[in-house]
Amino acid sequence: MQAIKCMLLQAPYLQHYKGVEELSAPMLPIGLASIAAVLRRGGIEVSIVDLNLEPNIDANRIIHRIKEEKIGIVGISAMTSSISSAQAFARKIKMATGVPIVIGGAHASAAKEKTMEQTPGFDYLVFGEGEYTMLELCQAINSGLGDFSGIKGLAYRRNGKVVFNELRPLVQNLDEIPYPARDLCDFDRYNVPAYLRSKDRSAHLVTSRGCPFKCTFCSAHSVTGYKFRPHSPERVVFEIEKLMKDYGTRFFLMYDDTFTISKERVRAICELILKKGIQIKWFCMARADTVDEGIIALMRRSGLVAINFGVESGDEEILRRIKKGITPDKVRKAFKIVRQYRDLRVFSSFMIGLPGETRQSIKKTIDFAIELDPDMAFFFIFTPYPGTEIYEVSKGIDFDVSDDWEEYRHVFSSSALALKNKEFSEEELKGLLIEANKRFYSRPSYIMRNIKTINSFEELTSRTKGLWQFVKQNFSTARAIHK
Repeated sequence: MQAIKCMLLQAPYLQHYKGVEELSAPMLPIGLASIAAVLRRGGIEVSIVDLNLEPNIDANRIIHRIKEEKIGIVGISAMTSSISSAQAFARKIKMATGVPIVIGGAHASAAKEKTMEQTPGFDYLVFGEGEYTMLELCQAINSGLGDFSGIKGLAYRRNGKVVFNELRPLVQNLDEIPYPARDLCDFDRYNVPAYLRSKDRSAHLVTSRGCPFKCTFCSAHSVTGYKFRPHSPERVVFEIEKLMKDYGTRFFLMYDDTFTISKERVRAICELILKKGIQIKWFCMARADTVDEGIIALMRRSGLVAINFGVESGDEEILRRIKKGITPDKVRKAFKIVRQYRDLRVFSSFMIGLPGETRQSIKKTIDFAIELDPDMAFFFIFTPYPGTEIYEVSKGIDFDVSDDWEEYRHVFSSSALALKNKEFSEEELKGLLIEANKRFYSRPSYIMRNIKTINSFEELTSRTKGLWQFVKQNFSTARAIHK
């Protein structure tokens, strides 16, 4: 019997952000590439189609390819803001081909009941980590026996009802998962955010799963859990070397939720990079309370050129309410350490519109961003995602939410917001967002400092593009407010 052929689709999310340089090129879908690698090792022929690479692609082209390649199962990955696109594609594919369709991704894990309820075109739903659930599903369909009851992490339809199997245990040894099947993706068409771009070829890695922190606004645990599970330092460095050899990559984005959770592991990775004489540049995301002078010094020596701290708020009471687990003083300490290195860029992110916020607390956040003076500050309007503690506990009490999934976008936008804040109107929140960006980026001291730290024409170009994306969004949002 010929093995089933599987097509994995990344739902198109870039259509929401047309014209924004940061998102003008999507990031390679590591999650799908990881699933594809496990399927391929299990003898399943698999392909990946990233619908973000073709902004004008329609379902008919996908349907034609499904028929031509005799695809036996289609898996779709979607975020909350792209679940409507995934639903539209699923309906059309199902009507035209009858092929079984699987939905997965962050939204499917966080809102599995509603997702299956809203879209009859989804035959199956994978929740939690998807590699082995998808493999077992393909094997079960291929066998023709039709018994899915023993597949953990799977929801399916039986006799008109949806059955939810028990959750699959998390993969404890991530090194057992093969390297992501990047060769199934059009590698050259992926890029990094505009403010990080340089002449070096880039790629992003996910070197761990799970975050032990309990921030109420984060939904990552709905897929990867709270337990920190890292790849070994040897595996991480070998993957870096593999990407250098296969694609000529020299710039790496460590896209772990928090790369610096384990200082011991970070130290081992950096020391291995230095021992092998690997010449690279890299970026990571960190928490202010997970770094110290020694680890930052070692990270810088091994090629770290930029780091992002999630700060969220400058008001200590708001930080306490969202269970961020840090204080403004801890953030100040981290920034003081990083600022010792003139050529190490530091970014930070902040939210506006969190439950309990007032104009005074939002002003504290803006003032705090100016005090910290990062190379770039990212201000977002808070979005209450399904699967987060804040969504489950505060919805209907501190705020209301939209029923339109397309409004759940984690960037500022001139379109409608998912958040229906009871203290601020939508126009007021957007106005505060504009004020935050204006106050931060229009400072003469900020402009002069950035000019002085530019070391090349390529860096000037990337920083200019990075700043321009925020300027354009501010103009767009302002026009929408004043219509």
